[in-house]
Amino acid sequence: MPPSLSVGARSLSFTMGGTNGATVGFWRMKSDRMNVGWEIGLQAELGGDETDPDVGPGGETRRTDLGISVGPSFRRYIEIGQPVVPFVETGVAVRYGYGRVRDQLKDDSDSAVVRSNHSAGLIGSLGLGLEWFPVERLSVAAHTGVQLNTTYGWSHYSANKSSGWSASFSTFTTGLLLRLYFVPKSPST
Repeated sequence: MPPSLSVGARSLSFTMGGTNGATVGFWRMKSDRMNVGWEIGLQAELGGDETDPDVGPGGETRRTDLGISVGPSFRRYIEIGQPVVPFVETGVAVRYGYGRVRDQLKDDSDSAVVRSNHSAGLIGSLGLGLEWFPVERLSVAAHTGVQLNTTYGWSHYSANKSSGWSASFSTFTTGLLLRLYFVPKSPST
């Protein structure tokens, strides 16, 4: 068994990329096969386009999408004792998201139209993955799986307002997950 997976070991995890944005996690080994943690996820996307004035009136669109999620995750190691350890991971998180789209005709600041939307919801996930220990206190992992999202959203567009519930079922893939372990010292005899 990798020494990092000893009972009581704590770890910090960092993920970049994948379909979940970036996450940071705070974990603790509760038993020789169960790692429990809290993860905070951040998603951000900024973008825009411009239309050609030779084809139509010409204009530009700017988009902003932001999200934050937080919740517990539970990682159960299937086979321990090897440098590459398979696992099953489940998690639940609450999420808040904000989106804004601003459309404007070129050279006409009075033509700007802004649409915004907000969402709050609950995410449940189940995934399978592998964690590799190239050195004693550092691991590299990735996992893929399915998630269920239940969301309440509300939006504003000029004087119009709308709101409602939605649920979706989707797949996800993490980016590269790095984990740094802090192994407790053995009691001295």
